[in-house]
Amino acid sequence: MPYDRNRDVTPGTYTISTLREAGTICPIEENFDGNGTYLLYYDEEGKTSYGFVKEGTMTITKENDIYTVVCDFITVEGYKVVCRYTGAMKIAGLPGPFSTLTEDYTLNLEGAVGTSTYLGYFYFLEGDDWLVKLMPGNCPDGFLAEIVTDPGKFEDGIPSGTYKPASGSYPKPGEYSIGRMNNSLTLDGTVYVGNFTEEGTPRSYALAITGDLVIVNKGDGTYDISFKFGDDSENTWNGSWSGKMEMSDGSYADSQPTSMTIIPDVREFVRP
Repeated sequence: MPYDRNRDVTPGTYTISTLREAGTICPIEENFDGNGTYLLYYDEEGKTSYGFVKEGTMTITKENDIYTVVCDFITVEGYKVVCRYTGAMKIAGLPGPFSTLTEDYTLNLEGAVGTSTYLGYFYFLEGDDWLVKLMPGNCPDGFLAEIVTDPGKFEDGIPSGTYKPASGSYPKPGEYSIGRMNNSLTLDGTVYVGNFTEEGTPRSYALAITGDLVIVNKGDGTYDISFKFGDDSENTWNGSWSGKMEMSDGSYADSQPTSMTIIPDVREFVRP
């Protein structure tokens, strides 16, 4: 369920789906353990009845600070249940915005060193997984991205294309993994990093949530890379880089780095 920089739920129609992606509601789990979507009915004697939802929609509208929520559900037994609520709505447990940006920002990547690691083909991604890093040589900013391409060969390099944000839990060919911050204070996916300490730890960062990543493979080991992303605080960050990419084949390794820690004085790469 997407939300804006004020931590307010985005109005729209949400559909019951097992895809677990933005704009969907999770149906009831097969073995009910409190997860998923279900209804509670209390009769006059205080007895509780459950309705486990298998399909339907929930429409949310907002006017000023007042929400209207209309549900139209079908239970696993085939019963139709309609409900409506109008009033204030506070959502507990939403993470705060992670971006340190306070306004739009253009990365300075002049002099950045480009490296890329080919992780190989993954069945659940339906394509090849690549890590792209533009890290400071003598420039102040850095860029990390994880993209999925159509199956190919390491020797051919990263395919040219315009990569879109992942539409599901995992990116598919032609998509990049959106930026995330993990509980271990590591950045994962597609992110901006900058304002590094002397030890190389980023103090500034932003996640790529929306936007495009354009990669042009010139066929001679050099690439043109440009991007324009939106973060989780409604700022835009963009940049471009051209140069020779140092390539490595990590498809035979047990693990490869995909995350950068932002814990002070520590910089390590780990694969979760």
